[in-house]
Amino acid sequence: MAEHVCHDPAVTPCPKCYYIVPKKCQCVTSDMYSDDIIDLYLSNPAWCRSIERALQEMYTHKLRVKRFPPMRSSYERMFVHLLAQEGFNFKSESQDVDPHRSVVVYADWDTMNNEGYPRKPVMTLSEFVSRANIS
Repeated sequence: MAEHVCHDPAVTPCPKCYYIVPKKCQCVTSDMYSDDIIDLYLSNPAWCRSIERALQEMYTHKLRVKRFPPMRSSYERMFVHLLAQEGFNFKSESQDVDPHRSVVVYADWDTMNNEGYPRKPVMTLSEFVSRANIS
């Protein structure tokens, strides 16, 4: 089995990783998800898990477009944008004007963007928060 590549052990000790990855650390001691998305998740975990499930379904069924219902809160829309981009490498945009402003998420399964094709997160945001014991 290959050595993990999360951290330089001489600089930062790292617990054994769950996955061997080329880019980001998966050992739950790094910046797998941004502080912004974690803070938004902690403010309303049940709602955020429902958004996470919707994006997982989009990935599983290779859907190209997911239109979310209008969201009055800009923070809710921000969460959808961040999770779509950070977690799944989907593109997203807000549409309409308040109070009917909503988010539409797009997946391009045929063309790579700057970060590659859409991807399933190695660890969901829910799992990440739970394993990292963030509250």
